[in-house]
Amino acid sequence: MLPNQRWFFEELYGTMVNPGRWTIGAIYRLTPGTTEHITRDAVSHVLAQHESLRVRFRRDDGEWRQWVAPPDAPFAFRVVDLSLVPPASRKTYIGRLAEQLGAAVNIDQGALIQFAYVDLGVSEPPRLIMIAHHLLLDAFSMRIIVKDLALALKSLRDGTPVRLPRGTAFSDCVAMLHRYGEQGLRQELEYWRSMSRQGAVRLPVDADQEPSEAIRLWDTTASEVELPAVSGTGAGEALDTVVLAAVAGAVTTWAGGPVWVRSVHHGRDLVSAGESSERVLPTRSMRTVGWFATAGLHLLPVQGNDDLSCYIRAISGAVNAPPNHGIGLSLLRWLPVDGDVDPAVADIWAKSGFMFNYMSVTRDQSYEGIARSDEPIGGYRDLMEPRLALHVRARAKPGRLSVFWDFDPTRRAGSTIERLSENAKTTLAAHSLDSVS
Repeated sequence: MLPNQRWFFEELYGTMVNPGRWTIGAIYRLTPGTTEHITRDAVSHVLAQHESLRVRFRRDDGEWRQWVAPPDAPFAFRVVDLSLVPPASRKTYIGRLAEQLGAAVNIDQGALIQFAYVDLGVSEPPRLIMIAHHLLLDAFSMRIIVKDLALALKSLRDGTPVRLPRGTAFSDCVAMLHRYGEQGLRQELEYWRSMSRQGAVRLPVDADQEPSEAIRLWDTTASEVELPAVSGTGAGEALDTVVLAAVAGAVTTWAGGPVWVRSVHHGRDLVSAGESSERVLPTRSMRTVGWFATAGLHLLPVQGNDDLSCYIRAISGAVNAPPNHGIGLSLLRWLPVDGDVDPAVADIWAKSGFMFNYMSVTRDQSYEGIARSDEPIGGYRDLMEPRLALHVRARAKPGRLSVFWDFDPTRRAGSTIERLSENAKTTLAAHSLDSVS
């Protein structure tokens, strides 16, 4: 299995009310006149192309294992006629349908990916809904899938053979990562052992918030900042680093010491340790669908009396210090050398209760014949990883930066998180004013 898949089954599966409901998906608008038969054939070609989309899981003697179904294996594809639904109500019905597809995802029964073709009549282009369990793919994979769907749809409409660009086989990528875990990670282990002695602290727990052992809930505090002002940063300051610095300043001050942060990385450009610095996965793995996105671990220093410009440089240094974007720690935790998790690695992972995920300015994924639609995909957040105390998601869109603070309200008061959010927002605004003055 991939490191993330092991993490899911070992730390998440047993804590979730419905493990099948951790899904990722999209709703696409198809070219008018695209039939259900062409759409089904296009989906079939994409599934045949990507092994990860055909992965199944089973439990043997208490241990989860994965296997790949054959390219011609049957798949879940529904056809739903909403042509009689009034146009004003269609968005709601499509959103409900997406929720139903998510509810149909089931790990034990092998129903890990669901498709639906939605017929809206002659006056409205049809939709294609795709919902898959996170075990199969990540957000980076979605870009690959929509490009391949566009190519397959065009070929089928034109009556030409479907030829999709090939990446490295998913099963080969898994084998390569395991070989690197057995041989190449030893050189990174000493770095992480030294970092475990740096005095990192855990995030505080509010005294009046009793932890819930029966169920873990999540709440969200959000803030927004005008993007043009924030993006007027100093030379060499990337927006994601500026945002992380503002968030880190608030979090480390609250925690009273340096904290470990997990930052999401697509995980496909891992290089071997040592002088050779060769890619662990070949370049063609950038065309491979799978849940390769991995948490990189970074130790964030306390801001202290430094102004934000100095602190941004310190944060940049902390982010760039670990080898391989810091994702080696995740590999050592879930693909341990010699089969045993090193105590230093386990200690760092246990203290890394803070996750930061920055999504850069995005535009709708549109290709010939298929484009991202604006209907709500819905979504379902089940119980998250038990040790994760705080998840900060920053999303930059044209003209606006939104920052979402996800937290467990049974462990931390909403007023605490609101204060952190406001402190980070104030810091960002002050820095943008300094940079343009």
